[in-house]
Order: sequence, then structure tokens, then C-alpha cells
Amino acid sequence: MISKKLSIAIPTYNRLVYLKECINSILNQTFQDFSIFIFDNASREPIEKELNQFNDKRIHFIGSNKNMPQAENFKRIEKYPFKSEYLIVFHDD
Repeated sequence: MISKKLSIAIPTYNRLVYLKECINSILNQTFQDFSIFIFDNASREPIEKELNQFNDKRIHFIGSNKNMPQAENFKRIEKYPFKSEYLIVFHDD
């Protein structure tokens, strides 16, 4: 079942300042039929806590309990069961 037109996947690791700017930019678009999925690669920064500050149900945190090579974090995106018609991968910067 499709729930949103677009899923936006953002892989991140210890780049909280850039990530917040990226999310703000996405949220300020005129098109609003999307969900944002943050694939955190075991950052030492409080990514999930900061995402909660947005108070937006379209933002989803997908964490990891161990750091992995960047390519492995991208593989998590490839395997994730998005429920949208389209998928785009943004970078946190």
C-alpha cells in the first residue's frame, strides 16, 4: 500500500548541523506529500533527539547500533521497505 508519493532517504553520520539544514530545506518545499527517513550510521551526536525537535510525523529515524562502512549504510536504504511511489536519496550536506 502506498502511503506517500515520495520517500526521501538521508544517510548520515556525525553531521547534525548539516542534517538539520537539509531537513529544513525539504520541509520548506511547496510539495508536501513525502516522508523523510534518516539512516543514521551510529553517530555520536544526538541525531534522534534532535529529529524529535522537528515534531513532524513525516520524519523517521532509522538508527544503527554500530558504525559500518558508508556503502553498508546505503545498502540499508536499498533494502528498506518504503511505502511510496518514488524514492530519492539526499545527502545530509
